[in-house]
Amino acid sequence: MLLHQAGLLLFYIMLKFDGMEQQIISDIIKRYQSEFSDDLVITNKQAVGGGCISHSIKLETNRGAFFLKWNSSTPNDLFLREAESLNEMRAAEQSDLIIPKVILANETSDLPGYLLLEFLSTGHTAAEDEKLGIGLAHLHRKTQEAFGFHHNNYCGSTEQDNQWNSDWIDFFGNQRIGFLLEKISQTRSLSSTEKDTYDKLRNRLPELIPSKPPASLIHGDLWSGNYLFTAN
Repeated sequence: MLLHQAGLLLFYIMLKFDGMEQQIISDIIKRYQSEFSDDLVITNKQAVGGGCISHSIKLETNRGAFFLKWNSSTPNDLFLREAESLNEMRAAEQSDLIIPKVILANETSDLPGYLLLEFLSTGHTAAEDEKLGIGLAHLHRKTQEAFGFHHNNYCGSTEQDNQWNSDWIDFFGNQRIGFLLEKISQTRSLSSTEKDTYDKLRNRLPELIPSKPPASLIHGDLWSGNYLFTAN
């Protein structure tokens, strides 16, 4: 009896999931037609791996292949902020990194939030790690006077304090370490040993990092799950 009930619950969850996914795809078709004055026909869809937070799907269409990810339980503006960040990196002058083009981004409302990108097929080429390093170095050449970004955005689903600040020590100590400590303290207590460790680190920052280095454009959450190699 318990197994039967569990099976019914799983079936209900799958139906709900499929229904949500279909609503998102219908919304994408309407928005694509409205924003690009062009018809979009979905010819095939398949789940793809790679993300640890959101659902991810490859959509094959009459306008090429797209990558869709969606989530109903993240901050409302998460995918808007991610789209903004991708566009910022695409604007940097470099040729070794392929930053996926943003097609559509949607804030969570009645529908889950979603992000629609061009689909990049995996592949291999010579000296891949070297090309990744060169591309990142070129990305870091885009600099400005202050640290921060146009809006607060997210590392995973954790909000980041991106208010502009001209001092790197103050920004890193307070808007990165201090901000995260405050976030942690809202969910659990920190031991006196932990607090002491972080206080010592923040006090030592003037010995460890400069106050006024160039503010470089960085990816911000770069790990193996956030890049892939393509044939190009």
